[in-house]
Amino acid sequence: MLKIEQVAKSFGRRSVLGPLSFSLAPGQRLAVLGPSGCGKTTLLRIVAGLERPDSGTVTLGGEVASAPQILLPPCERGVGFVFQAPALWPHMTVEKNLEFVLPALAPLERNLRARQLLKSVRLEEFAERPPDELSGGEQQRVAILRALAPSPRLLLLDEPLSHLDPENAHLLLELIKRGAEAAGAAVILVTHDHEQAEAFTERILRLRSDGTPA
Repeated sequence: MLKIEQVAKSFGRRSVLGPLSFSLAPGQRLAVLGPSGCGKTTLLRIVAGLERPDSGTVTLGGEVASAPQILLPPCERGVGFVFQAPALWPHMTVEKNLEFVLPALAPLERNLRARQLLKSVRLEEFAERPPDELSGGEQQRVAILRALAPSPRLLLLDEPLSHLDPENAHLLLELIKRGAEAAGAAVILVTHDHEQAEAFTERILRLRSDGTPA
């Protein structure tokens, strides 16, 4: 489903990633570990289509999505992205944050899907509230639901649990697993936490400080 072949990226004279190669089948999970500045976030941004690689290719579902001369727009990749901060749209209610990513559905279907998702994590009572009335853990739950709502084929997670206490982090890790399994999505989780990575998957990619695989 995802194939990374000899992908590398530099900013100016500084090499930040690769060359790096790996692949993921549908439903597989991968945790990426490494020190700060080793290119973990850059890897996710390249897969999502937010950065273009200097060399190598990213193939999604058999189609080349990224290469030095190719850049398939993020909206055409079927990829969900959860950032370190929830990044919810503050001018929308919690429910509208979810509905916005479901343009292919009729209005009533969007509303039903959003309500079902919120109920699955016991947040239905917050549907009509703005995001800033939720706790940090609640906001991150909504951010994860928003990424899962369109049933992406690939979910990218950039340290979404780093600011949460252990109990909330564990609950959200289980939410990610259940949601990804329900959608049949492959998942890449970037984290600094070795225990978190091992609890998430047996498949772990470790990067050195120069962005190459350890």
